Order: sequence, then structure tokens, then C-alpha cells
Amino acid sequence: MSEALGIDVGGTKVALGRVRDGAGVVARRVIPTRAEEGAQRVVERIGEAAAELLAGDRLPVGVAMTGAVDAGSGRVTFAPNLGWSDVPLAAMLQAVLPGPVRIENDATLAAWGEYYWSEAPRPDPLVMLTLGTGVGGGIVTGGRPLVGAKGHAAEVGHVIVEPEGRLCGCGRRGCLETLASGTALDRAAQSLLGPGARARELVAAAEAGHVDAREELARAGWALGRVVGDLITILDPARVVLTGGVTPAGEWIMAPLREEAQRRALPVAFVGTVIDWSHFGLDAGLLGAGAWGLVAGDTG
Repeated sequence: MSEALGIDVGGTKVALGRVRDGAGVVARRVIPTRAEEGAQRVVERIGEAAAELLAGDRLPVGVAMTGAVDAGSGRVTFAPNLGWSDVPLAAMLQAVLPGPVRIENDATLAAWGEYYWSEAPRPDPLVMLTLGTGVGGGIVTGGRPLVGAKGHAAEVGHVIVEPEGRLCGCGRRGCLETLASGTALDRAAQSLLGPGARARELVAAAEAGHVDAREELARAGWALGRVVGDLITILDPARVVLTGGVTPAGEWIMAPLREEAQRRALPVAFVGTVIDWSHFGLDAGLLGAGAWGLVAGDTG
């Protein structure tokens, strides 16, 4: 029976799960990231949580990491939402975990998870957008994740949508994630509804008829649609999938997204492309990390 440990490191939380081929996640733990404590302390807490799940077993480990990753060296080259730069994360985790560690970008592995666990026929090419603290992207084509020459493929959150827009964590202005991330929607909620309001309250206000709340969600959908439309023209994907903390926004985001994507994409490429929310919800990244470990275990 093939099992692996999947670890999904995000801006606010780390999800860990024992993943079994044919069954998915069979046991899990979630801990806060607390990136401000430093990478070493985050790794130590991951090791403590992993020990509970592993119970002495030696399993291959797949790690889905937010930010830019050099998978070959196992380093996190730049994670703006954590404030990390050039962190040898794979080696640090290897020191506290008993099995071989394999690391990749979280959105890349969310796409891999959506692909790997899909019922036949698997959608190929598949494009994934993750809407959390930032906006990530992942692409599977030819049955493999697309990582790029330097490991930075599909950084869709940093496609510039509004050239003179809000300053992004990457240092440029008007990136997609300044408009459509959970952080951006939290900011819009606080502007409209008051201090402390979050994206889920913006969605609730939209459902209650708040016109400005609906406009903010539609603006996020429009921004996503601009990028998705271009991706459809470039890649001709079978599916474009979204996941992340803004999923409850549903059609308030998805409807304007589809409309703008259709307007922007080459018509012959758009026809037949499915655009929807992930089948696996917030588990896509964890399942992808686990599947990455399973593949490593099968080949290594």
C-alpha cells in the first residue's frame, strides 16, 4: 500500500497529511505558519506535527511551498508572503523528517493534485489558480507539472493587470494578486464594512444585496478573467481550476471571470474549456504534495 506524507506550507497555516494512493488523505494535522518566528522554528514545529502523523513510519515526503522554489536544490528562493529569501527548506526538513523530502511550489502541486486524483480521463493541459494570501498558478501538461527553466513557471499572481495599480509584495504594481487574492478581498471588506472585516463577510454582504460588495467581487473576477483568457489562448487547456480561501465567493467571482475570459481569449481556444472550482477544494495542495511524495517513493 503506497503512502506518503504531504506538507502544504501557506502564508498563514501549514497542513500535513498522510496520503494513501487510492484513498487520498487518511490523517491530517494543521498548524499555524508563524513565519515571523523564522524558518528554523517553523521547520521544528512541522517536524513535531509530522512525528504525530508518522508514528515511527518512514514515508517519502512531498512539500508544497508558497513562493518561488528551486526544486533541484530544495531552496525557497523568494517567498514574499512569508518574508523568506534563499532558505534551504528541503535540507532543513530532511533533518527533522525520516523519509526523503521533495519540494515544489504550492500552486504547481495543487495543479498536480487536481490532475493526479482526477477520474479518467485526466484533464490535460490543466491550469490551476490558487487564491489565498497571494495568487499562485500551476500548469500540468503532457502528464507532468510545468516548472520552467528556472522553476518559476505559472507565477500568474504576478501578471500585471493594472500597470499603475496597488504596490505588490514582489515590488511591482498592479499584479493580479493585488486585486484577486484573499488578502486583497480582506482589504476591500475592511474598506467597505469596517476594521476587522474579512473576505467571507464581503461575500455575505454581496449575498445580502450590498452593491459595492458585489462590485468588489466582480472586479476580482474581471482581473482573474483577463489572465485566464490569455492562458486559454496560450495553452488551450482542457480545464482551468480555481481553489483557495475565496472559494465561498462562488459565482460572484466565477461569473465575471468566465465573461472576461471569453471576451479576452481566442474564441476557438475558449470553446470547450471548462472553468470551475477545484473538485478537492482546499485539499488540492495537500493532495498534490502527497502525490509528489508518492511519485518520489515509486521512482526512488
